Amino acid sequence: MIMLRIPAEFFRDMVIHDFDMARWLLGEEPTEVMATASRLVDQGLAKFDDFDTLMVQMRTASGRQCHINCCREAVYGYDQRMEIFGSTGMLLNENLRPTTVRRWSKTETEVRDPLLNFFLERYADAYKTEFDAFVDALENGSPMPTTPHDGRQALRLADCALESALTGRAVKV
Repeated sequence: MIMLRIPAEFFRDMVIHDFDMARWLLGEEPTEVMATASRLVDQGLAKFDDFDTLMVQMRTASGRQCHINCCREAVYGYDQRMEIFGSTGMLLNENLRPTTVRRWSKTETEVRDPLLNFFLERYADAYKTEFDAFVDALENGSPMPTTPHDGRQALRLADCALESALTGRAVKV
């Protein structure tokens, strides 16, 4: 019996959501992926052939680019930011905190509350909206907001990124 071991679940269990978002933000499918991955936080992941830190670059046929950085552990809280810039301006989505209060003093500058600590805190409203759209599609026959194709494409990007990280080469999607 041949045992097939698939390494680096990091690309499929965590970064898959970033691939999904990148596809939506880019407005077209990436055609090339380049990735690097490391074990910088937890050397114990070596026994699972997995990583904890990675960087991915993607390019579309028209030249649009996307850069994703991800680490399994951010000791300061749930860190997820997005920055988009182009010829007409920039869009920035910062991390969420329990409050927007910031303070400065003689001994500290820009002291702020820690980031929210878990994805459920950050995405509670998004999950409700997603669930409502799903129920609406079932009850009223409206189109599903995402399709199996979307899931397959995100997985395809994850697999290409893994191949790139393992080979050190850019991978055509």
